[in-house]
Formats: sequence, structure tokens, C-alpha cells
Amino acid sequence: MPQTVPFDVEKLDEPRQEQVKGVTVTLHASPYDLPDGALKTYDPKQQRLVLRLRYIGSPERSVSVRRDDTELKFGNETGRIFEIIVAPASDEDSAFTKAIAALTAENLPKGNRDIIVAALKQQRSRLFDFQPDE
Repeated sequence: MPQTVPFDVEKLDEPRQEQVKGVTVTLHASPYDLPDGALKTYDPKQQRLVLRLRYIGSPERSVSVRRDDTELKFGNETGRIFEIIVAPASDEDSAFTKAIAALTAENLPKGNRDIIVAALKQQRSRLFDFQPDE
């Protein structure tokens, strides 16, 4: 049975300071780049954990990138990560480590990558317990 795992969106929006033409400004992520949760499913046939991230706004075309036994699907236009597919892992820690390694290895927009890594850390135990669906 698919399980929806919510994220605390306010905690994902870490403000950052940047200098713009000599003025220090505080920047926040667009609400469209902050996932509000993930739909977690387990594919018993391929023994893979599938995390589908939910965003506000319209869906877009996605591009798949594979790294070892983890697959990422991200928006062709925005770079938002829409899906993380993790192949079998011996435990929660290895599944989490595989997902983080794939996210940090790909040439994704830094802000988006950091947001997704923070979201996965926020709900690590609920997302990566790797228990087959009932």
C-alpha cells in the first residue's frame, strides 16, 4: 500500500544571504521548488523503493538519470527532482546512502539538491524503512 510521507516545508526553506551589486539580500526558495511530501511505494517485482515527490504547480517532462542502482527523475525545465528509485538495500542506512550519493553526484541545481537532501533527512526513518507494502 502506498504511504504518503509529509515534509515540514517551512524547515526546508533555509534562507541564504548573497551579495547583489554590493547589497546583502536574503533569498528564499520558490514555493514551487519545495516538495510538500513524498508518496512512498515498494515495487515487489523489481524489489525497489520508489519515492515520488509532490510539488505545487503543474507537472513537467522529466529526464531519467541512473547512478549505479539508483534512478533519479527530474524536471527537464526546472531541475526539480520528481522521483527517486532505490534498488534493494540491506538496511535503511544503505538505501538512504544510495539516494544521497545519487543526488550529490548528478549535475542538479544546487538549491534544489540541498532542499531534497534536507527533505530526505527530515523523514529518513519513514522514507527508507524499506518494508514491502502490505
